[in-house]
Amino acid sequence: MQQWGWLWGDTLSNMRPRVSSTFHFSGVSARDELASVIRAEVDEPEYRRLADMIAAATPPLTAVVGADVLFVVQLGANAKPVMDRSFTRMYDAAFEYAIRKRGRGRPKLWH
Repeated sequence: MQQWGWLWGDTLSNMRPRVSSTFHFSGVSARDELASVIRAEVDEPEYRRLADMIAAATPPLTAVVGADVLFVVQLGANAKPVMDRSFTRMYDAAFEYAIRKRGRGRPKLWH
């Protein structure tokens, strides 16, 4: 049985989780919850745009808005992200983008 989760962290605080999820049995369920949480937590156009982008994407995915990095990822038996080659590329790209833009980039999604 697969387990999925999501994490919303801030690159300025060394990825201290801002909000994190409960376990899900599908990536779609985790993705939908993350999009809902973004809409409920922040009322800014960039975040609403990112929530729409996430809701339309197929997990796994990584996303950036400002200095925030967000993930929807499959979890292993130890409840840690499964860092396969595909997800690692997305993860690295998201961090590089957030750091390069210093929190001033437009919302961006990798999936």
